Amino acid sequence: ILLKSSMTNRIQDIVRAELNLSVLSPGVWRPRNLQPDKVVGALEGVSISDLKRKGIEAIVIDYDGVVVPYHFRGEPKSEKIQSMIELAKQFEICILSNRKGNLLTSLEDALPSFKVISSDRMKPHRKPYLAALGHLGTTPQKTALIEDRLVTGTSGGKQVGMYTIWVTPPESMGKEPFNVRAYRLIEETALSIYEKLGLTQQDKKNIAKDGQLLIDLHFHLGKKINLTDAIDRLRNSVDV
Repeated sequence: ILLKSSMTNRIQDIVRAELNLSVLSPGVWRPRNLQPDKVVGALEGVSISDLKRKGIEAIVIDYDGVVVPYHFRGEPKSEKIQSMIELAKQFEICILSNRKGNLLTSLEDALPSFKVISSDRMKPHRKPYLAALGHLGTTPQKTALIEDRLVTGTSGGKQVGMYTIWVTPPESMGKEPFNVRAYRLIEETALSIYEKLGLTQQDKKNIAKDGQLLIDLHFHLGKKINLTDAIDRLRNSVDV
C-alpha cells in the first residue's frame, strides 16, 4: 500500500510539473522569443568569459535537462555540481524550476547550497522569471538564463529581456519523457515554418550538434524537415 501511494504521489508530481497552460500564450511562440541568444551542448560548455564580456552579473539555471535528467531524484553528477560552483564564484546564482511537491523537495535536498525558486505560476509565464530576478537583485539585461527547452524555458526569459542560453541535452542525460520529446517536435516544427517564412536569423554555425531526438532536423543542420520521419522517430522512441 505504501509503495502504491508513493508511486501515485510521484505520478501526481510529474503531471503537476508538466500540465502547463502558460505555453498557450501568444508571446511564447513569437519567432524572436523562440530563438535563444546562445546554444551550447552542456552546462559545462557555458563560457564564463563570454558572459563577463556581455556584462552578465547573475545566472538563472533550469534543473531538469540541464543539471540532471528529467524527474531525477538523486544528486547531480560531480561535473554538473562543479560547473555550478565555478559559475557561482563569478555570478549570483539561483535555480528556477517547474517542479512541484516531492520532486521540488528532492531538488532542494540535492542542492542545499543553491537557492531554488518555484512559483505558483509555471514557466514560461513571466512570474517565475521575475521572482528569480527579484531574488538575485539584478535586471534582466544583466541576467543570463540557462534552459534546455525553448517553449517552456528560453522563450519566457526572452519575454522579460534576459540573455538566454539553450542547452541541447546530451545523451548522457538519458532518455527524455514522451511529453518533453513531444514539445521538442512542436518547437522544431514551429522554427522550421518560421525559417521558411524568413522570420528567423539563427546563426547555424553556433548551433551545438550533440543532442539527441530531433537535433538533426532542419533548424539545426539546415536540412529540409521531414515531418513524417520525425513523427515516426518520436513514435519509435516511446517505451511500450
